[in-house]
Amino acid sequence: MKKRLPALALAFLLAACFLPINTAAAGRDVTIVDNPYRNVDWETWGAYRAALHTHSTLSDGYASLPEMVEAHYARGYDILAMTDHGVTDRSWTKPNYTPLLQWVQQVDKDTPFFPDQEGLTEERFREITDGVGEHREGRGMLRVPYGIELNATAIDKSHVNSFFSDWGTALVGGTFDLETPIRAVNRRGGLCFLNHVSDVTFNKGLPYEESYEGWRYNRVYLIQRLLEKYPALLGIEIPDGEDHKLWDLLLINVAAKGRNVFGFNTTDAHRVDDKLDRGWVLALMPENTVENLRTCMETGAMLSFAHYINSYWQLDRWKETTGKDWGERHWNADKTQPDPEITNITAAEGRITIEHKHVTGVHWISNGQVISTESSIDLNTVGGLGAYVRAELIGPGGVLYTQPFLLEYEGSPKGRDLPATHFEHGWIFAFFRNLLFYPIAFVADQISLLRYR
Repeated sequence: MKKRLPALALAFLLAACFLPINTAAAGRDVTIVDNPYRNVDWETWGAYRAALHTHSTLSDGYASLPEMVEAHYARGYDILAMTDHGVTDRSWTKPNYTPLLQWVQQVDKDTPFFPDQEGLTEERFREITDGVGEHREGRGMLRVPYGIELNATAIDKSHVNSFFSDWGTALVGGTFDLETPIRAVNRRGGLCFLNHVSDVTFNKGLPYEESYEGWRYNRVYLIQRLLEKYPALLGIEIPDGEDHKLWDLLLINVAAKGRNVFGFNTTDAHRVDDKLDRGWVLALMPENTVENLRTCMETGAMLSFAHYINSYWQLDRWKETTGKDWGERHWNADKTQPDPEITNITAAEGRITIEHKHVTGVHWISNGQVISTESSIDLNTVGGLGAYVRAELIGPGGVLYTQPFLLEYEGSPKGRDLPATHFEHGWIFAFFRNLLFYPIAFVADQISLLRYR
């Protein structure tokens, strides 16, 4: 009997080799808990080009509001948000501004003392919103209501970009203290995202793995707490490679909790120049209306597009994937080539497939790393998967970034919880600002509102 045991064991082993393998059981059973494109009708909906971070001489820009509006209209934009520092965009025909704040921000530009701000004529405003003119063919440009960059100082570089809520004119803030403006926007039913959040001295240019380690992780904790606390905070601006590091770190921490973090590519335009064409958001909507835009931003039914990359590690990653040398640190797309396009995204049963045109390579990113380079990804079997996945598509004409898909499966990572004790100095600045600046700013803003009555 003992002599027969090895033979029986060998027979069972050979039989097992030929049995069908259940790949779902062998891998994982992934549920896509948040698909930003779940409601998009790719056949009938439009992809509307949106500029969501723009300045004029109402704050620290070099071109007037009409000049900036006309420049975006001529370049084919479908949506424009004027987001001047500390100035709520209440109108394109009667620009809102605070003279003292404007003078401070224009002091180095040889601007006349307290200049009167002219807007578009009512007739021209109607022409722009109706799509009158060469190459527009009735395709109007939508004004995003109440755009504002909620800070009235240029110290540090983290600011709050807000829309849809008439709040914040002349209020100093959004730099040291991010929470006060975000809380105000949240209470008033607006939406916002954070601008150039990684553009700070203590992490700029550091290797990816060191960017937010140790005490530098306070930056991640601060924004993580704001994301978890305020639904109005949609995500962060991502025009810079450093911003993509922070984007992934935030997703690692909050995606498993069901909180998405959307990425918005913008130009932060201050001049009428080629920077206007560096990047934008593509809003996927059935029709270009304010209501649809708000829904699009809330659900993440957007793509971010870039004509420009200024990150050595991103370019190295693309070189490794595509075998093409895309540059050392700065890369400008060939604008004579067609822009990359996504024509369809399907997500079901743990697989996401992207149909595209004018694309050379695809990156699926999870936990900040490339986990696949195919147009279709099987989340049940791919290695290196975290609690989210997002896609980047590159071609000679530019780069497209999808919004993240949030995932759930047995054993999925949970990210870092906020520490029990985490000091944030913003409340100190907020205390003195609320005590001293807010009453003065409120009165000044009410006086400026008289011109609209």
